[in-house]
Amino acid sequence: MNLQGLVPALEHDGKALYESLVLLEYLEDAFPSTNPLRSPDPHENGLVRLASAQISNVLVPSYYKLLQAQEPQQQKEAKEALIQAFKDVWDQWFVKGGEWSRGEKFGVLDCVIAPWIVRLDILVEHRDLKISELGEGLEGYVKRILERKSVKDTISEKEAYKSVYQRYLNNTAESEVAKATRKGEWLK
Repeated sequence: MNLQGLVPALEHDGKALYESLVLLEYLEDAFPSTNPLRSPDPHENGLVRLASAQISNVLVPSYYKLLQAQEPQQQKEAKEALIQAFKDVWDQWFVKGGEWSRGEKFGVLDCVIAPWIVRLDILVEHRDLKISELGEGLEGYVKRILERKSVKDTISEKEAYKSVYQRYLNNTAESEVAKATRKGEWLK
């Protein structure tokens, strides 16, 4: 369904789409619920889209950069960049005092960042990342995300992540993401 071979991808009513953020919004549109992830406020949804873009364009590449870093100095610099990327998202886009990213209701932004929080285990184990380095507020949020039933019910088993990410840890992965990270480019 995706010519680049990337997942996730979805076919619904004979039509295909791909890319996580697009699918998240598509599912909200195609299957309206009494408990939507999006706000009824267009401005709020615009803020969430801006935050999601920052996660995609800064935080995610920082994650892969640290994952693929081989030399101690590279790892140190990449770790600092990832920690800063998390702190910037927290400072710029999270509503302080709320249980979730934008307040008291779990929403789209929580769905966007949750997969990267789940994958932090790999960096804790292999790149000496400490969740406490993200800051007290974000550390609590990470715990809430990891304890949330919907997150637990939808994540891959830890062993599945390890086998996939071992190639990244060894910097031998040949995915488009890995190639772009090695070149210091954006994924196109």
